[in-house]
Amino acid sequence: RKRNTGEICNNIGFAKKRFNAELERMKSAKWHYIICEFSIEDVLSFPINSGIPKSKWKDLRINGKYMMKTLSSYKELYGIDVIYCENEFGAYQKATEIFDNVYSVFGKR
Repeated sequence: RKRNTGEICNNIGFAKKRFNAELERMKSAKWHYIICEFSIEDVLSFPINSGIPKSKWKDLRINGKYMMKTLSSYKELYGIDVIYCENEFGAYQKATEIFDNVYSVFGKR
């Protein structure tokens, strides 16, 4: 689960090697999701609402278009669905829904 676009910025920027290694390891899991507590619009308007202080924006080397392209590529590269849930509560609801679906299929053995 990703809290804001600032966290994703760090994952695909500064910590890209480590994050991509995590995504590669996720390939062996049966289900693959990144659940975002923000909207696609937040990605596209990055760094607005990113949690990154405005004084640091001039130092950013990533923009919303690059971030969107990178997140969109995760399905093809790693089989990971990126789900945008607008806020923390929406992300919680989506995670609960996914867990309930998994349990309904595999938990009643």
